[in-house]
Formats: sequence, structure tokens, C-alpha cells
Amino acid sequence: MKFTDLDLKPELLEVIHKVGYTECTPIQDAVIPHLLKGKDVSGLAQTGTGKTAAFVVPLIDRILRYRAGETGERVPANFKKNSFVLVLVPTR
Repeated sequence: MKFTDLDLKPELLEVIHKVGYTECTPIQDAVIPHLLKGKDVSGLAQTGTGKTAAFVVPLIDRILRYRAGETGERVPANFKKNSFVLVLVPTR
């Protein structure tokens, strides 16, 4: 899947393209659509496969949409200015 297929905010998509990314990695392809719909997701993939972006890109999209005053599936009604995200990063 291409990042352009995800209907991300244009300013986010522009930055993604500036850093040279066009195609999602397998973990991003599997995770991002669910996160964009507000679903909880747990993902497992090797180091260097794009897990961080898989979780951060949808979160940045949600924040940008919230700041733009958008509502709907991408910005649920319970998303508030002081909402936060918890990312658990296990280490060995």
C-alpha cells in the first residue's frame, strides 16, 4: 500500500514524501488502517521494519485533524486537547 492510499492530512503526507517514503512496510500496511479507524492495535515485527512510524503516523494525523477542527471517525468525540498516547516499548 502507498501512503497516498491512506488519506492522510496533506501536510503529513508531504513530510513523509520529503523523507523519501512512498510505500508502507508490511507492519505499516497491517497496522495503520486500523489505527486510523481508532482501533487498538498490538504489532510485532523485526527491528528496522517501520514499527515506530506505523504507530506514530496515525497519531500525528489525528492531532492535525483535531487542530483543524475535524470530527468523525478519524477524530473521535472523546479526543480532547489534553488527550495523550501511551506507547509501550519493551526492551531486552
